[in-house]
Amino acid sequence: MTNHSPVESLPVVTYNSLPVITTELLAKLYNTEPKYIQTNTARNESRFIAGKHFFKLEGTELKDFKNRPSLRGLVGSRARSLVLWTERGAARHAKMLETDQAWEVFEKLEDFYFSQKEKAEQIRKNRQCTATQLIPLRQTAERLITTGLGKIYPDIWKLVHQRFDVEHIHQLQPEQVGEAIEYLNVLEGEYLGKASAPAFPASKALTDKELCTLCWLWSYATHMAEYMAQVYPILHAAEHRLAGAYFSMPQESPRTINAAREVLLRETTHIEAGLFCNDNWRVLYRMRNAGEMLPLTGRRS
Repeated sequence: MTNHSPVESLPVVTYNSLPVITTELLAKLYNTEPKYIQTNTARNESRFIAGKHFFKLEGTELKDFKNRPSLRGLVGSRARSLVLWTERGAARHAKMLETDQAWEVFEKLEDFYFSQKEKAEQIRKNRQCTATQLIPLRQTAERLITTGLGKIYPDIWKLVHQRFDVEHIHQLQPEQVGEAIEYLNVLEGEYLGKASAPAFPASKALTDKELCTLCWLWSYATHMAEYMAQVYPILHAAEHRLAGAYFSMPQESPRTINAAREVLLRETTHIEAGLFCNDNWRVLYRMRNAGEMLPLTGRRS
């Protein structure tokens, strides 16, 4: 095998106590490009089940995962989502690629990477640190609680458990104690920054003209999502580099579009708009009579 790190020496990354692997690393090991992994996923969407073949992290889950000290540099700081493949997902991609290298690498992943599930779980449950080694961490937590951090983070220990994927702090590795202290100090810095931030006067309510502009923005967004969903099959058939974006955006954007619609409906209750309205507020009639946008197809409920 060439141009990849030996499977035997790969550090195990876990999520939900399962060994997982990123799309980029899987592609590197299989001697292919990430785009081919993504294309095969899109083409065979029904064959991949979330929680069984992969995990897709977004929002808070992604932030917590990226901030694990042991994972620094693994995920781009600006990544909005991350797909993690389980053993079954990696096997399915090896089958789809149908190359000798993919199968050879997957067999090694089975033997040296995914097989460490039981070992990782047992290590996680065993005591790793002594009470003496944990004293600095306990002192840091107690200091932060007494200085006010406990007011916004009522369960500081729970945050530490989630960050390091442990059930109790005694399961931390000795070298992780310093990382945990650093993590708590970062939380303190965030809290102090919020506490010392100057209070700005509340912004004025939007004018009717501004609300109308935002209503039209909502309208254009719904149309763009629908048109992208319609164009996706063409790009997919042509194997165009934008096919992935035209597949994912109509799937992901409706949540935000629907949330924006709810806000605008709430803020425009005082405005009259009818079917035969001749001014720019005709968009409001459409908004009030439109259902929620559904993912992928752009159909409405």
